[in-house]
Amino acid sequence: MVTTYKRNIKNSTSISDIQLEAQRLVFAPLIFQMLDALLHFNILMLIATRGDATAQVICERTELSEYAVSVLLELAQNNDIVLKEGDKYSLTELGKYLLNNQNVLTNIKFVHDVCYKGSFYLKESLVQMKACGLHTFGGADMSDGINGLPHDARQSLIDFNSIFHYVEFSELLSMVLKRKPAVVYVISSGNERLGKSLLAADENVKLVCLGTAEQMEASKFAMGSNVRISYVKNDVLTDDVPAGADILILDMLLSTLDEQQAVHVLRKASMSVRQGGAVYILEPLVDEQSAVANSLALSAISI
Repeated sequence: MVTTYKRNIKNSTSISDIQLEAQRLVFAPLIFQMLDALLHFNILMLIATRGDATAQVICERTELSEYAVSVLLELAQNNDIVLKEGDKYSLTELGKYLLNNQNVLTNIKFVHDVCYKGSFYLKESLVQMKACGLHTFGGADMSDGINGLPHDARQSLIDFNSIFHYVEFSELLSMVLKRKPAVVYVISSGNERLGKSLLAADENVKLVCLGTAEQMEASKFAMGSNVRISYVKNDVLTDDVPAGADILILDMLLSTLDEQQAVHVLRKASMSVRQGGAVYILEPLVDEQSAVANSLALSAISI
């Protein structure tokens, strides 16, 4: 049983704490770009691997100017990423974590390559209830699916999906296999691990992946061709779900919908399942995470 955290709202009355948190929120976009630059120019790696990482050494290794290095490291110091003793720099525990945690590094690439420019259009997206920032990739309709993304953004999205969908589904897999289904539908926002695990565990089951053109493009790219896999372009909000499933899995989908849309999808899903079949829902819930960091990440992804 997973022990969930109890959400604690910070409500400090210390004016210095309030000022610091306020400034971090205000300057968060610039702090993020500073971190991305430190990683891009291998400055954190250089500091971690050398015992004499002075500003001069960093300038020589990166070919950046002294001014460029100084503004990056000043902001890094003020965000507890690096320490300076005399003229030498070292990484804090936070700095080491940012440099070495693969999930964090993947999230940084995803935010930078996929989300950042589009997030400028958040207000329009909230009003119009659609992704108004897609045109920053050069086309508002993304008719070419994942292939319509620039190479860096496409790879960052694939890498991000691989960790975002790393949900523990062994219990779900066990429940599905006990029913010995012939046909399993998966309506998903991109969890290829679930489909691969299902096919590996039962050599007779057939898998039908349903989703938008973009989602199917990503699934094909990750899973490849298999005679037991069918990829069906289907927008579950507007299209009928084909009948014939023994099991239908809604994989990390409902959390991306509002309540009315979620009810609409559940009704369609139940109608597509054969008599005696079942609908399973796999979702990470913000308030059911074992750590506040996971909850924060899920909340941000919804934006």
